[in-house]
Amino acid sequence: MAIVLTATLLAGWSLTRRNEPDALVVFCSRESPVANAFAAEFEQRSGVRCLVVTDPLPTEGWIANRIARGTPPRCDVLWDTSPLDAVRLAAVGELVPLSPAALSRIPEAFRGPQQTWAAFAGVRQVWWSPKGDPETIRKQVEAIHAGEDLSGVSIVIDGGSPRFAAWAIEAASGGPDVLGERLRDWGTRGAKVSMKSVSGIPDSDLAGTPLLLTFTNVVAERSGTGPRGFVASYLDGGRPVAIPNVVAIHRQTDRPELAQRFAAFLLSEVIEVRLVKAGLGDVPVGRIHAMDVPEDVRPLWDEPEPPLPVAALTAAGIHSLGKDRPDPAEAPSK
Repeated sequence: MAIVLTATLLAGWSLTRRNEPDALVVFCSRESPVANAFAAEFEQRSGVRCLVVTDPLPTEGWIANRIARGTPPRCDVLWDTSPLDAVRLAAVGELVPLSPAALSRIPEAFRGPQQTWAAFAGVRQVWWSPKGDPETIRKQVEAIHAGEDLSGVSIVIDGGSPRFAAWAIEAASGGPDVLGERLRDWGTRGAKVSMKSVSGIPDSDLAGTPLLLTFTNVVAERSGTGPRGFVASYLDGGRPVAIPNVVAIHRQTDRPELAQRFAAFLLSEVIEVRLVKAGLGDVPVGRIHAMDVPEDVRPLWDEPEPPLPVAALTAAGIHSLGKDRPDPAEAPSK
């Protein structure tokens, strides 16, 4: 189900929600039409004015940086498309715990320390080919994981996504050298491996590179030019790679009850289902019922191992959201 807002509604939203001191302020890195649509729905349900603040050129870390600068308006709620800022802010005591009721359907591996943030619908790393069929992709991926000869297999790492770039940074900054180990192993077994920005490249230009390691949002963007079939990506040991959306509440909010209501709204099953069905590449994090998802992308609550997040990197050295996550006081110094 696509989320659609008319130009009139969007224009009216931007004009009527500016500089209102009594509004609930949400700092958001999600696409503006999506964020504004859900903010408008929350306002209709609650009667609370809601101001969405976005960055015209969003970069990793802009939310935490803006909070640190104290640029008006104040931040009540964070809605980010990666865990980076929430992890950073939680480590320095800038977030307050979310209500237990809001967290009831979110797996423990997707919650911050002291329940200071929680993850919901996000993108997964997948194998995909604009020209290939799912069965061919599956056989190639099985060969990769089985340690078989990869002569004749061409692999392209999608290096154009900021999320993927953040994962590469994480892998090279004190955590396991996941990316480097992958590339060396595949090359040793005969694969031709390269990295390029896939977004915007015509399918015809990818004719000689049939196997892409990218994310579900990239597949969704290109679904009109090729099959939707893909195979979920796993690290050794069955650990998936995913980047969830994250919601958190800033400690300086002067509307704590309303902020908790908005966080519970985003973490609800109905909102996560709508995000997943919107065709933007999101996959579910929390438990959902009576909903079809692509066969090769299990909901993340169904995974046997907690996921390796992309961009969960902080100056304190916190590298993962899973059960091996160190507490801030225990994190290695840089």
